[in-house]
Amino acid sequence: MARIAPGAAAFLCSFLLFQLELIAAKLLLPAFGGGAHVWTTCLLFFQSALLVGYLYARGALACFSAPSFAKIHAGLLLLPLFCFPLALGAPRPGPSPVLELLGLLALTVGAPFLALSTASPMLTGWLGRDAGDEAYTVYAASNAGALAGLLSYPFIVEPLLGLKTQLVLWQGLYLAAAALHWMCLPSGVSPAQASRPVSARAVWTWVLLSLGPSASLLAATNMLSLDFASVPLLWVLPLALYLSTFIAAFKRVPWYPRRMSLVVLGFIVLWAALAVLTVAAAGDQAERWAAMRRLWALNKLVFLSGALFLVCLVCHRALAQSKPESGSSARFYVWVAVGGWLGSVLVAALLPWLGRSLAMPELDWALAGLLCVAGLALTARPLAGAGEERLASAVRAVCAVLFFAATAFGFYLNRSTALAGEMVYAVRNFYGTCAVVDHEGVRKFFHGNTLHGEQALDPARKGEPLLYYHRRGPLGEVYEKLGGAWKDIGVVGLGVGVVAAYGRPGQRLDFYELDPDVIKIAHKDFSFLRDTKAAVRVVPGDARRSLVDEPPERVYDALLLDAFSSGAIPVHLLTREALELYLRHLAPKGVLAFQITNRFLDLKPVLSGLGKRLGLSGAWRAVEPKDFIKDELNYSVWVVLARDGAALAPLRASGWQDLGAVPPAEAWTDERASLWAALRL
Repeated sequence: MARIAPGAAAFLCSFLLFQLELIAAKLLLPAFGGGAHVWTTCLLFFQSALLVGYLYARGALACFSAPSFAKIHAGLLLLPLFCFPLALGAPRPGPSPVLELLGLLALTVGAPFLALSTASPMLTGWLGRDAGDEAYTVYAASNAGALAGLLSYPFIVEPLLGLKTQLVLWQGLYLAAAALHWMCLPSGVSPAQASRPVSARAVWTWVLLSLGPSASLLAATNMLSLDFASVPLLWVLPLALYLSTFIAAFKRVPWYPRRMSLVVLGFIVLWAALAVLTVAAAGDQAERWAAMRRLWALNKLVFLSGALFLVCLVCHRALAQSKPESGSSARFYVWVAVGGWLGSVLVAALLPWLGRSLAMPELDWALAGLLCVAGLALTARPLAGAGEERLASAVRAVCAVLFFAATAFGFYLNRSTALAGEMVYAVRNFYGTCAVVDHEGVRKFFHGNTLHGEQALDPARKGEPLLYYHRRGPLGEVYEKLGGAWKDIGVVGLGVGVVAAYGRPGQRLDFYELDPDVIKIAHKDFSFLRDTKAAVRVVPGDARRSLVDEPPERVYDALLLDAFSSGAIPVHLLTREALELYLRHLAPKGVLAFQITNRFLDLKPVLSGLGKRLGLSGAWRAVEPKDFIKDELNYSVWVVLARDGAALAPLRASGWQDLGAVPPAEAWTDERASLWAALRL
């Protein structure tokens, strides 16, 4: 039992540690607008708390005798009990959301997270005095617990339990973890084992080999969250890949494929063949196009995840091989934590600040890769005196890396939104990246890598809505068939203000926009808001919070939901509680119109379920590929909901399909919203 308890304590503490990360981030996500950088900022906080925990463990093991150490550490384990029940409240973000989010996390979950973060270094440091490499087994158990905590959340905890239930269960398990950890504390005095001196080269190696993968983790997470959605399911994937390589590297018998290049090459060939066969097996042109869209999305997900896994596997293997003897294990963990913290600071704070005028989140990946190469270079044996065969192998490897790097860079130059034409304006902030580009007589607005609005530069056509808002598209039909009597219209999501092109004299348009830089772009670089015939008001801040603050008499004839973060729709704007709020500000015969265009999610079943739950009728329409290939339309999907089904009769008569015929998914709520029912990869 004495040999099992430390590993069990490390496993349970890490399990709860990573569960707390996901619960806290999900609770705070709506308050900060559902942005992708909420999670990366949370990772920055958790890496910082982890570093503090490792420094505490290092100091405690070096300075305290066993009895005093046990009392001090028992007090730290009891401290989080004064924070129960855990509650994160409903903050209102100001001009510095990163600092506000970090401060809120520190005040609410800082104490329990700090207490749990000390478990692994304390247990491994104490065992390192007497048990030699047994300490590294505890380290592996800690990482296994973290991986179990991550994977169980989106697949088991989130689908089955509401957030309040999750918190109550977590607090109960914390009591068990604290008791188990306390049982493992030393009872007798045992002198600390003297640390062996460590060279500066070794320290730099440990820092860089942990910094590079940490930066890669946050870079991959940013890109996936911006493209898909900022939800636990997509937070877990890159972090699970990152942690799995730790487990593989620090096993008693480390796992590492002998012929990795052949494995990777075989996987790429197999994947390419499956992609070609999938498209070829599709039916008509529309089906082939839809298959290609899904494959493009899936390719990015798979290859981005694969790149992260390979980078972390190589670096963590080198990190494990460079680990010191057990006498210096505490110092090793501290420097590994320093590297992980620096990686999170770099991608979550420094690069967005230093690169604010660059709309290129891909540069995060480039810098992370350079840091990984630098760490690996410190571990490489010098080539001096090497045989010709070894030198030739090294040269071939370098040439292969340069070839693939040049190919990837060329592809990036061809696809990057920042280089798609004459750059007018670019900015990066907490909510993502924005770029305004002039190309072939059209001014384009990109959020992340997704085109969100266009305006013709020709003065004769500047007032025409294009892309998803074209007059011959679904939104144009909604205005044509239903909008004749509308006086008051609310729009969630400003974009470039293109909806204002539909404005008429006597109408009032209220836009709700979270991102202050988007508001600046819509006013400065596009003219829809200036040229409209309607009266326009732009309300800054998250739409749900802003609508709560609106007086009850603020009622709209139509509410248009068009909020996106790059290609992702904020989940908290599509929950039952959100729709109930919209209905409180909707006229009895008013309509809710949702743009649900998405490369990865089919949200019709979600809205069908919400409509049935709230007693609403619905209709939907998608632009067909044949329509936008030859015209100025772009692929878009719109859903309209109304209390009175008769109000939607004009749309159904013009070809809109009945939403009631779509099999409903479980209605999303603020407590529970799982993407499984909406995934269409």
